Amino acid sequence: MISKVYWTEEYPLRSTYDVSRNVPDKVDFVIIGSGYTGLAAARVLAKADNSVAVFDEKTIGWEQALGM
Repeated sequence: MISKVYWTEEYPLRSTYDVSRNVPDKVDFVIIGSGYTGLAAARVLAKADNSVAVFDEKTIGWEQALGM
């Protein structure tokens, strides 16, 4: 049994990401949290031609990467 999250094997987490520090003046949706649920919601909304901003205190998928 693998105790790690599958996508971290396929796409390993980096220590830094190119993240925009500029907050848009206007977006259709704001997602708080970049875990599975937050990123899945952002993806669905973006595919429906909405502008989406995702905010998180830590790096993308932080808790999943730690096995929490």
